[in-house]
Amino acid sequence: MTKPDDEIEGREASPASAGETEIDPRRLQAAVLRMERHEFTGPLPPPGVLARYNDALPDGAERIVALAEQQARHRRKMEARGQSLLFVVVLVAVIGGIVLIALGQDAFGLVPIIGALGGLGSLFLYREYKTHRLTKELEGD
Repeated sequence: MTKPDDEIEGREASPASAGETEIDPRRLQAAVLRMERHEFTGPLPPPGVLARYNDALPDGAERIVALAEQQARHRRKMEARGQSLLFVVVLVAVIGGIVLIALGQDAFGLVPIIGALGGLGSLFLYREYKTHRLTKELEGD
């Protein structure tokens, strides 16, 4: 009398008829591969993923949080510096335009004023466009 395992092994050893192959369900379970893909946006991973960094590197999660905080401070500092510089450039252009108009150069005086105000307006419109597009992308997901 043969055992079920012997029968299965015997069938696997024999050539398959008409291109069909029989697979042992126990072996099939062992061959299943589980794949996961995790994505996140922003400077920090989700808390569960962040906690696992400590397993790979001592104080890994704390180092990642500190890096994100440092990057956020730097970004705010650079944005403030950029806004200050933009304010100075627009102020100089408007004052220069007013001085030129006062000196009788009306056409030459309007150019820097219109350019400065047009630049500010285009920056505002671009920011609104990017915000609107990002909002639509987030709502679409």
